[in-house]
Amino acid sequence: MRVPQVSSSPQIQAVLTSSSSGLEEFKAHAVFQEISKKLHEEGEQFVKKIGGVFAFKVKDGPGGKEAIWIVDVKNGKGSVDNDAGEAGLNADSIDL
Repeated sequence: MRVPQVSSSPQIQAVLTSSSSGLEEFKAHAVFQEISKKLHEEGEQFVKKIGGVFAFKVKDGPGGKEAIWIVDVKNGKGSVDNDAGEAGLNADSIDL
C-alpha cells in the first residue's frame, strides 16, 4: 500500500515538511519524538523485530491542520520523518 496523497482543501491544511517547524503544536509531536529517541537508542533491535514502515496521518491538529509522520522500522536503525514525499516508501497508513 502506498502512502496516500494529501489533497489540499480550503478547510484543511496539511503540514508536510522534513523539519519540525510547525509540528510542535500537534499533541502527537511528543509521541513521535519519543519514538525517534527509542529508535536512536535501540533501533537495530526494533528493525529486526518489526521490519515495517508506517505512515501516521494525524488529523485535527492546530487550526484544523493535518500532518504525516513516517516511522521506518525496516531500514538501518529506523527513523521518524514527517515528509511523506521524501520517504517515497511503501507504508502501512494509519489515520489518527
